[in-house]
Amino acid sequence: MSSETLKPNRLLAAGFLLIILIIVGYSLFTFISTGESAKLKNDQEISIGKKISDDTSITWKTFPYFGKNFAFLVSYPIDWEIGTIIVSPDNPYDDQPVVSFNENSILPGKNSLSIKYFFDTGEDLSTWTTKRIDFLIKQKEYRPIQTNITANGVEFIRLCFLGDAKYSPMPDCFAYTRVKPYILELRTDSASSSFPAQQYIDGFISNFSILQPGENWSTFINSTAGISMKYPPEKYPLFSNDPSQYINFTKEYIGQFMNVQIVKDWTHGPIQYWYSELSESENKKQTLPQKIILDNRECYFADFSPSYSYEGIIGAKQFFCQSQDRLYVFTISSNDQPVDIDLYRMMSSVNFLR
Repeated sequence: MSSETLKPNRLLAAGFLLIILIIVGYSLFTFISTGESAKLKNDQEISIGKKISDDTSITWKTFPYFGKNFAFLVSYPIDWEIGTIIVSPDNPYDDQPVVSFNENSILPGKNSLSIKYFFDTGEDLSTWTTKRIDFLIKQKEYRPIQTNITANGVEFIRLCFLGDAKYSPMPDCFAYTRVKPYILELRTDSASSSFPAQQYIDGFISNFSILQPGENWSTFINSTAGISMKYPPEKYPLFSNDPSQYINFTKEYIGQFMNVQIVKDWTHGPIQYWYSELSESENKKQTLPQKIILDNRECYFADFSPSYSYEGIIGAKQFFCQSQDRLYVFTISSNDQPVDIDLYRMMSSVNFLR
């Protein structure tokens, strides 16, 4: 074959190879740039996303958690349901939340919000969180966006995995704060790639408060009643201190208040009192009592609906605790208004002297 015949063939082959290289190069460029654009778009959506706690279409319901190790106040979407409540967790490393809230859905998978806790190693929170990120990256396979947030005087480090379909189909966010001697993890668990995880974690964070008495609060002690607690004297002054009737922290039954009723010679337990005295009462519609821990004692909490009206009280929340042969019934009311957090803080300081 002559050299003149080979030249056209070589030129044809070289041209074909060049076309292949152009196609591959363009495809690679498109793949990379599309991925980067998707990530940038997701970043922008998160950076300008409206906090769900500011969304008037979402109603948040307050939930007080009184556990063996700590107490806090948190809120969850009112159309969601309470999932897990563990007031005496044994092992913080068993990946079991102390409280969780689930989307009310008939679908098998549900979006959820939950709170877990870990023993505090004494490290700086940022250092501890960095180690936690390394653990989470093994599950998500890419790094999250990290943001420092302060809400209600509580500092959080928030980690959000964007949920880009290319990198991870499920968006999830985590937030960490220190409550000595523990570190709490607030988190979302997404069942949908469209779940707005950052908006929900922001709402979860903005409604979170640690329950503990104020530094300058007074101490109430009644050895006859067998009880002590902290209270803000200017806001909720001690109005009456008669254990045979009521101990009242208020001036009158308007606005918000707390009273304590002591039932002597009661040996049946706090939950039995609720069933025998309250569950069948008229005009007292409430959810079933939930177990709580106050001063290392197993107590119960009942949430009465606003339809409960008695002597000017509209709606109430009650705590039932047994100490030896006495039953203590703590009632806080807000008269159809959100309960003042200081009333929950007062409850967190209760001590039984018997």
